[in-house]
Amino acid sequence: MNGGRNIDRGYTARQVWASGYKAINYVNVTNNQYFYSSQARLAVPYEVGSWESNIYLDRDFSNKVNKIENKLNGQTTEYIYDDYGRLKTVDTGGMVVKYTYPYMYYPGQCVNYKFCHKPASVTQLHMLNATRGVTGYQYHPQSGGVSIVTYPAHAANKVGKEFYQYQQYYARYKNSSGSMITASVPIWLVSSKSYCKNSNASGTNCTGNDKVTITYEYGSGTSGNNLFLLGEKVSAQDETTTWTTCYQYDRYGNRIGSTSPKSGITDCNIGREY
Repeated sequence: MNGGRNIDRGYTARQVWASGYKAINYVNVTNNQYFYSSQARLAVPYEVGSWESNIYLDRDFSNKVNKIENKLNGQTTEYIYDDYGRLKTVDTGGMVVKYTYPYMYYPGQCVNYKFCHKPASVTQLHMLNATRGVTGYQYHPQSGGVSIVTYPAHAANKVGKEFYQYQQYYARYKNSSGSMITASVPIWLVSSKSYCKNSNASGTNCTGNDKVTITYEYGSGTSGNNLFLLGEKVSAQDETTTWTTCYQYDRYGNRIGSTSPKSGITDCNIGREY
């Protein structure tokens, strides 16, 4: 197929074998696979076999998973994508999950590239008992992060919702002369998450006055700051206590410690190193 697309020129397969408990047994890889008007050539795995499953993938640059066969329970999961390469359907026997992107594209043009490939809704269909649940997603236009998640109503007819707020933060680092400076460009991070404990949402509030808010902290002050998540503060509208959990990192960004809310620490910026 020409026109800047995949050109198959009689590829041949290579097979790599391995052994061992829970190891990958073999990988089938394409040869002589050409893309984009013969400007690129790529060998990609199109079948991977392990002790527990066989995985089948597209033989192109996307290398998307098409099917997984579970050897342990005999179950097969199939993945279907739309013309833009976005996951559309996951079919696992009696369970079908459908992803829809109804407001993401006008004909030939994306409305907002920050979330064009993110689903507006995810529908779970239980084929055996014909039940259906739809989870909806809305996005923060500036960052592309999730702003509202709406869950299916449960047996008591409560519709769960989660609200996410975002804020711009500036990293601080040493420049080439060794001076501590503030980055000229900020990044968007989640500043808080809220939901209702036992009531329905009314706008961004809760009809039962039981709103729970989780506030995320990323550090402050004039020292260096890599904007790691330093802490979470949990508060509830119907309670007076705020529960704080703090996190500590090493210089490589690995989380190496945390404090429990019962520690009494309320300011996660104290003792921050990175």
